[in-house]
Amino acid sequence: DGIGSLINSTEGVLFVEVATQEGNTASNVISINNGTSSVMIALYYYSNDGIAFDIFSSSPVLSGNITGVNTNNFNKIALKYKSGDVALWVNGVEVVTSSNAISLTGLNKISFDYGNNNFNFNGKVKQLQVYKTALTDDTLALLTT
Repeated sequence: DGIGSLINSTEGVLFVEVATQEGNTASNVISINNGTSSVMIALYYYSNDGIAFDIFSSSPVLSGNITGVNTNNFNKIALKYKSGDVALWVNGVEVVTSSNAISLTGLNKISFDYGNNNFNFNGKVKQLQVYKTALTDDTLALLTT
């Protein structure tokens, strides 16, 4: 609470270093939101080997995912969001990109759920950082390595 001035609704990066609890295959979500699930940026594990993101904005939902990642281990994950420049980075590698337009407003909260008390995060967190600008690819590679 009270961190709204540290979050940029136009562009930024959500970075986490997380692992699931062994045997937990439920969706484990960390999000930046406006207190609801209608305007939000979410990163989550959705299986033993899947990492995904959703961006809910005034445009259609933008989603992406990757499989083949051991979610029981700590993984460094960054989601860069900027209209026309969205990218998911996992462990030093850019794995998903999108040039779709997004329009986010009112982001002012970090939640360990989907913004509406659903899909609560149940795992281990080493780091959670929010950047007010979209970082360069070189910086994202270093951050997630």
